[in-house]
Amino acid sequence: MFEQAGKNLVVKTGVTLILSVILSYATTLFLSLNNFLDTIFGGAGANYLFMSVAKVIVYIILFKFRGFFFSILGNASSAITNNRAFNAMDTAFTRAKQRTLQPILQGGLLGLWLVKHLLKVLIIKLEQELLIEIVQKIALRNMVKV
Repeated sequence: MFEQAGKNLVVKTGVTLILSVILSYATTLFLSLNNFLDTIFGGAGANYLFMSVAKVIVYIILFKFRGFFFSILGNASSAITNNRAFNAMDTAFTRAKQRTLQPILQGGLLGLWLVKHLLKVLIIKLEQELLIEIVQKIALRNMVKV
């Protein structure tokens, strides 16, 4: 139990660290792009309204053609996904997920099997009681006729 909690803590800490690094990198890229656009559109002495409108236009263009830019990044990232270290990490996370879910799935399957078995027993008992009731009614009819 404690070992599983330790593993979960390590996995959650790793995921949190990876997400924070990715978000920090994305923020740095956005701020670098923003500073680059400031430099292109006139620097510190330019009209702020012109700079703001020009930036909005550039951001809209980037948003409209995001599929094209992501496809360029996707082609570059295909070399990363063929990396042995990337595949090893993916395999390790898959195994950790399976080990975590395995006891839950076993308990669920055991519960389903138990419910199925109990329903079968209940149906058999109901059929027996119904059969006994029918036999008794037939016996009563025969006694009344005689």
